[in-house]
Amino acid sequence: AQLREQMDAHRIFLNLSRSEAFCTTNLEAAARGMVLVLARGGGHEEQVEDWRTGRLVDAVATEAVAEVVLGLLADSAQAQAQALADAGRNWVR
Repeated sequence: AQLREQMDAHRIFLNLSRSEAFCTTNLEAAARGMVLVLARGGGHEEQVEDWRTGRLVDAVATEAVAEVVLGLLADSAQAQAQALADAGRNWVR
């Protein structure tokens, strides 16, 4: 229950691991309505279609990762972020 409460308090789930084969925590975050921002590689590319169900980023390009996250948090991007979250939640279900 505590993990769910923490997830519900946030809008973005960031996972920069490049070695996970298939991360169920990503799916849980998507099901809770969070926008997934995942590192390219591993099983993440099976869990997110970039710009459709979340965002894929180069984990070592930290400035680019920050730009993606800050862009999703910007007031002007709320509709886009919500569309990504909704599409991710629908994909998981």
